[in-house]
Amino acid sequence: SFTEGKIDSIRTELSRFPYMSDKNRTDEKIDDTIVDLFFSRTSMALEYGGGYIIFRRIGARDGRKTADLFWIHFPDCPFTHNMVRFGRDVIDKAGVILDLECITMKTAAPGVARMAARLGFEIKSIDPHGFEWYGRKVPLFHLSKEV
Repeated sequence: SFTEGKIDSIRTELSRFPYMSDKNRTDEKIDDTIVDLFFSRTSMALEYGGGYIIFRRIGARDGRKTADLFWIHFPDCPFTHNMVRFGRDVIDKAGVILDLECITMKTAAPGVARMAARLGFEIKSIDPHGFEWYGRKVPLFHLSKEV
């Protein structure tokens, strides 16, 4: 079940790591994001021991069935090679089950972009100043994966 403790942990993580740009990292916007991720009819959240793999905004876009990947991984669970393999398997299987043609993802973390490449994502574009993290403009990577 979804407890207040889990929601508090998600709120903390969304503030701690660059999931959300400065303008969106407010209590109200974080709560809106949680609703979008976990309580929307166009989202599917899969919980595992270290966090959540979430497919959101599932539906037709540009004539193709797509979803946006949002992966929340908590810092107290080591992110290992096995975790990457697990993520790739979950993403590939969910893509088939959801009948997706493409999965998209955005990140401001270069390490996440490198990890996403191991999951089969390709960088489609980089907005050099697309993300603001504590007042500093950093690149925003736009990635996608054909399913």
